Amino acid sequence: MDPGKLGELHESSRATASGFSQLKNAEIFAAIGDGAAGNLGSDADRRGRIAINVGTSAAVRMLEHNRQHLRPVPFGLFRYAVDGERTVVGGAISNAGNLHRWCLRELRLSERESISLQRSLAASDDLAVLPFWVGERAPTWPESLRGAILGLTQSTDAAEILRATTCAAFYRLADILELLEVKNGR
Repeated sequence: MDPGKLGELHESSRATASGFSQLKNAEIFAAIGDGAAGNLGSDADRRGRIAINVGTSAAVRMLEHNRQHLRPVPFGLFRYAVDGERTVVGGAISNAGNLHRWCLRELRLSERESISLQRSLAASDDLAVLPFWVGERAPTWPESLRGAILGLTQSTDAAEILRATTCAAFYRLADILELLEVKNGR
């Protein structure tokens, strides 16, 4: 996009609710995105702190301070402004908790079995999962990627599929974390 078509950035300052007598003493603050709010709420607002948030989707993000000395963001990551001094940089995946729910539903596993699996050994290398049930975002931003489970045999059970699917989603988060570390020279 041509930068000339974008509006000029301005520092948000405290505003007042003029014209609303009920709110005359209220302080109004500019809204921030859920990613930045997630970092602040996860206590990942200091240098070197990274937040990993997992819900339906998942993300790895960190706040950067001093916007004047920012390094370029590698392909696969995003950056957006939090305020005049800070930005948030990271990446998000589309498949996390939604994959877990899909496995529980379609493989007919109970939440109790799921919790038991969380305490078991990691998945073996017998299954390879491309965890793209609903496409994907970072770090590769493919437009029409689809999921797959490879290596199934007659002896593969539901627990193995759940474990391998979960690991595959977390490997994607590890890819984003690695990009952040490379970006920061670690």
